[in-house]
Amino acid sequence: MKSRLLLALSVLVPSIHPAMTQAQWAADGVVLSAGVGNQTGPRAIPDGAGGAFVTWTDSRIGHLDIYAQRVDATGEVQWTPNGDPVRAVALNQSDPGIVSDGAGGAIIVWVEQRNNGVTDIYAQRIDGSGTPQWTVVEVCGAQHDQDDPSIVSDGAGGAIVTWKDARDGDNMKTDIYARRINSAGVAQWTSDGVAICTAANAQNFPTITTDGAGGAIITWSDNRTDGVTLDIYARRINFAGTVQWTGDGVAICTEANNQDAPAIATDGAGGAIITWFDARDGLTDIYAQRVNGSGAVQWDGDGIVICAATNSQYDPQIAFVGAGGAMVTWNDSRDVGTTDVDIYAQRVNGSGAVQWTADGVALCTAAGSQVFARVTADGAGGAVVAWEDTRSGGLNYDIYAQRINASGAVQWTGDGVALCTASNGQIDPTIVPDGVGGAIVAWGDVRNGATYDIYGNRVTPGGAIPTAVGGTPVAFSMVLGDNYPNPFAAGTTVDLALPREADVSVEVFDVTGRRVRAINLGRVAAGATRLAFDGRDDQARVLPSGVYFCRVRAANEAITRKMLIQR
Repeated sequence: MKSRLLLALSVLVPSIHPAMTQAQWAADGVVLSAGVGNQTGPRAIPDGAGGAFVTWTDSRIGHLDIYAQRVDATGEVQWTPNGDPVRAVALNQSDPGIVSDGAGGAIIVWVEQRNNGVTDIYAQRIDGSGTPQWTVVEVCGAQHDQDDPSIVSDGAGGAIVTWKDARDGDNMKTDIYARRINSAGVAQWTSDGVAICTAANAQNFPTITTDGAGGAIITWSDNRTDGVTLDIYARRINFAGTVQWTGDGVAICTEANNQDAPAIATDGAGGAIITWFDARDGLTDIYAQRVNGSGAVQWDGDGIVICAATNSQYDPQIAFVGAGGAMVTWNDSRDVGTTDVDIYAQRVNGSGAVQWTADGVALCTAAGSQVFARVTADGAGGAVVAWEDTRSGGLNYDIYAQRINASGAVQWTGDGVALCTASNGQIDPTIVPDGVGGAIVAWGDVRNGATYDIYGNRVTPGGAIPTAVGGTPVAFSMVLGDNYPNPFAAGTTVDLALPREADVSVEVFDVTGRRVRAINLGRVAAGATRLAFDGRDDQARVLPSGVYFCRVRAANEAITRKMLIQR
């Protein structure tokens, strides 16, 4: 039945596709996506095998879409060069979040613009080869805008998503909602989500962590008191979608002036640790609070001081590091008489006692500014932190990282290891553990001088970039060209090059992720082969005009190309 999908298989000149070289990390990172247009806002999770899944917002086809890439522990990208589309349809998709599906793949959530201009929340699951597993899921399609999604695993192959919601018609008075999607891609709970908080005025910037029992704990900033002053609240929702604790949430901090930008981590015991920046004394400091699974705050009433040094501290981030405690890192401007910003960190135990020097340990006090620190646990009670850095002068940022152990001793070169100092700028790092005490970091990169790309690098537990992988060979390296013609009406062809004989299969998906054509070609010889597609589905029906994705699998690789049918 091969003729149903492939009208021709013809051998071409093998030299038209040069062999791919062995992969390895590089001093300034490896390319995850360097396509046309901008690729921005990367977000990553570990892939469970020493590598990472990375997703981002992508404008390569003229509007914003969601793409993703997988990179393995050696720095080899696993999917199509420049990434595979997760959602690429008209209007805009942006602000992706990502979480493991517990089965070697990932669940990605994003904000999607609809035809009436409002934004809703959608999700998709991809497997370890980047293949979509669901028909794209509408998490919330309520009227008016929904945005700022945050996602966590439900522990059963699905995920719980929370977001900011203006369904009542006023974008200045938003609420917090949440919804679970199961492993099959079926949205659970109340249609368009369960209300976590609908208190007066506005609730913003929700962020989420697991409760360890299939549910989640959500925190947010909240100005219910007077419509101006911001406080911190939190609420738990269980696996069945039943909200727990006090209606509209438990007050985590309602001190004078503003408390904002909460970040949250599990406490490993059914509760959570929340950190935020706090202006109760005028300039902003860093505070934290622990709440147990019953919604009772565990430390001092309005939180404990993580850092109250001179001048301002802001943008706190947090990672659970075991024993009921957490690591908090932040931007710090205590260096009086300068405009420099540095990176500090502090560890707090489960009883709310800070473990290191008062006001934190310096991770980097280099010249210029260090900002946008992001943290991940190192698996040994410490953490690895990555940030943007202007020590080289000018306004362009580079990417640096530092490891700090459980005792508060920095482990690498003073002021951090350079992960990328390429020309122009690098911004917006995202960091995940590599599973052996180091980390993988991805970022937005404008080294080409025109548009942002996505790069990544790995740093070992000892603070080295593994720029060589010894004699480890690449298991397989096929090359798939672009289809031609594209757009097409009656048929199109694509060139495939195999480094050695392999089983090959082809699948075609529509823009919703629904598979419309599939065939196993069996064993295909090494070298170049031309595949031709007749634009029909599995029932030999002519496919309508629109965008489709053709995925070719060979050995342990899969590559996808976008096709456009115009009839």
